[in-house]
Amino acid sequence: AISDGESAAWISGYLNLYGARFDADTAAPVANARYLELYNTLMGKPRIDVMAFLSAGWIVADRKLDKPMQLVAHTRRVAVYRNPLALPMATFWAHAIETKTDNEAFHALMQLPEGGLRVTPHANAELANAPHTIVPARIDELGLSHVRVTVDAPHDGIVVLGQQDARGWRVAVDGTPREKLIAHGVFRAVAVSAGHHEIVWTYHPRSFFYGALMTIITLVSLQVRVFVKRAR
Repeated sequence: AISDGESAAWISGYLNLYGARFDADTAAPVANARYLELYNTLMGKPRIDVMAFLSAGWIVADRKLDKPMQLVAHTRRVAVYRNPLALPMATFWAHAIETKTDNEAFHALMQLPEGGLRVTPHANAELANAPHTIVPARIDELGLSHVRVTVDAPHDGIVVLGQQDARGWRVAVDGTPREKLIAHGVFRAVAVSAGHHEIVWTYHPRSFFYGALMTIITLVSLQVRVFVKRAR
């Protein structure tokens, strides 16, 4: 149990998210600078529509939040709100616009909902004229270095995962490697065609390969030494 006085030191702005995932401040194995900028901006000036992209369904705060936030519990200094606009962690978007740079896409996020989804580095031009359809996708597996999502896409479009991107992430659709897309300069995304698909994101940073390479070199070196000693 934590007293009201102690709670103010740690509870301010804490976001608890849908779907058995991390809190919004630790949403991936590594920190993306744009994600941290977005998070810190929202902590200073909450934007409920933008928070939807973080899948922030439950917000614990030491301040009063306006509608459409729904107050569900409170003490003297801490309140729990539900965000009815929160998106699922994985979603399919029929409407998307290609943006030149990640920074441009990131700043467009603060113009939502009118601005729509911005994607880099590529997006089918036809998606810019598609209807603003958003469909939940299902997360079947979720870990620090592996995420598996299934989706029934009603049209060609983009599947967005509400986790920040990093260089080590790779993506495959139905077992075939695909180009990694970035939604709003922050979130992992991939293009899919209409129909049922399984999407798998895996995280393999360069340090993993370097470490594996050094391990192999060390093992080979040890084997060579043993062989030489036996030969002598």
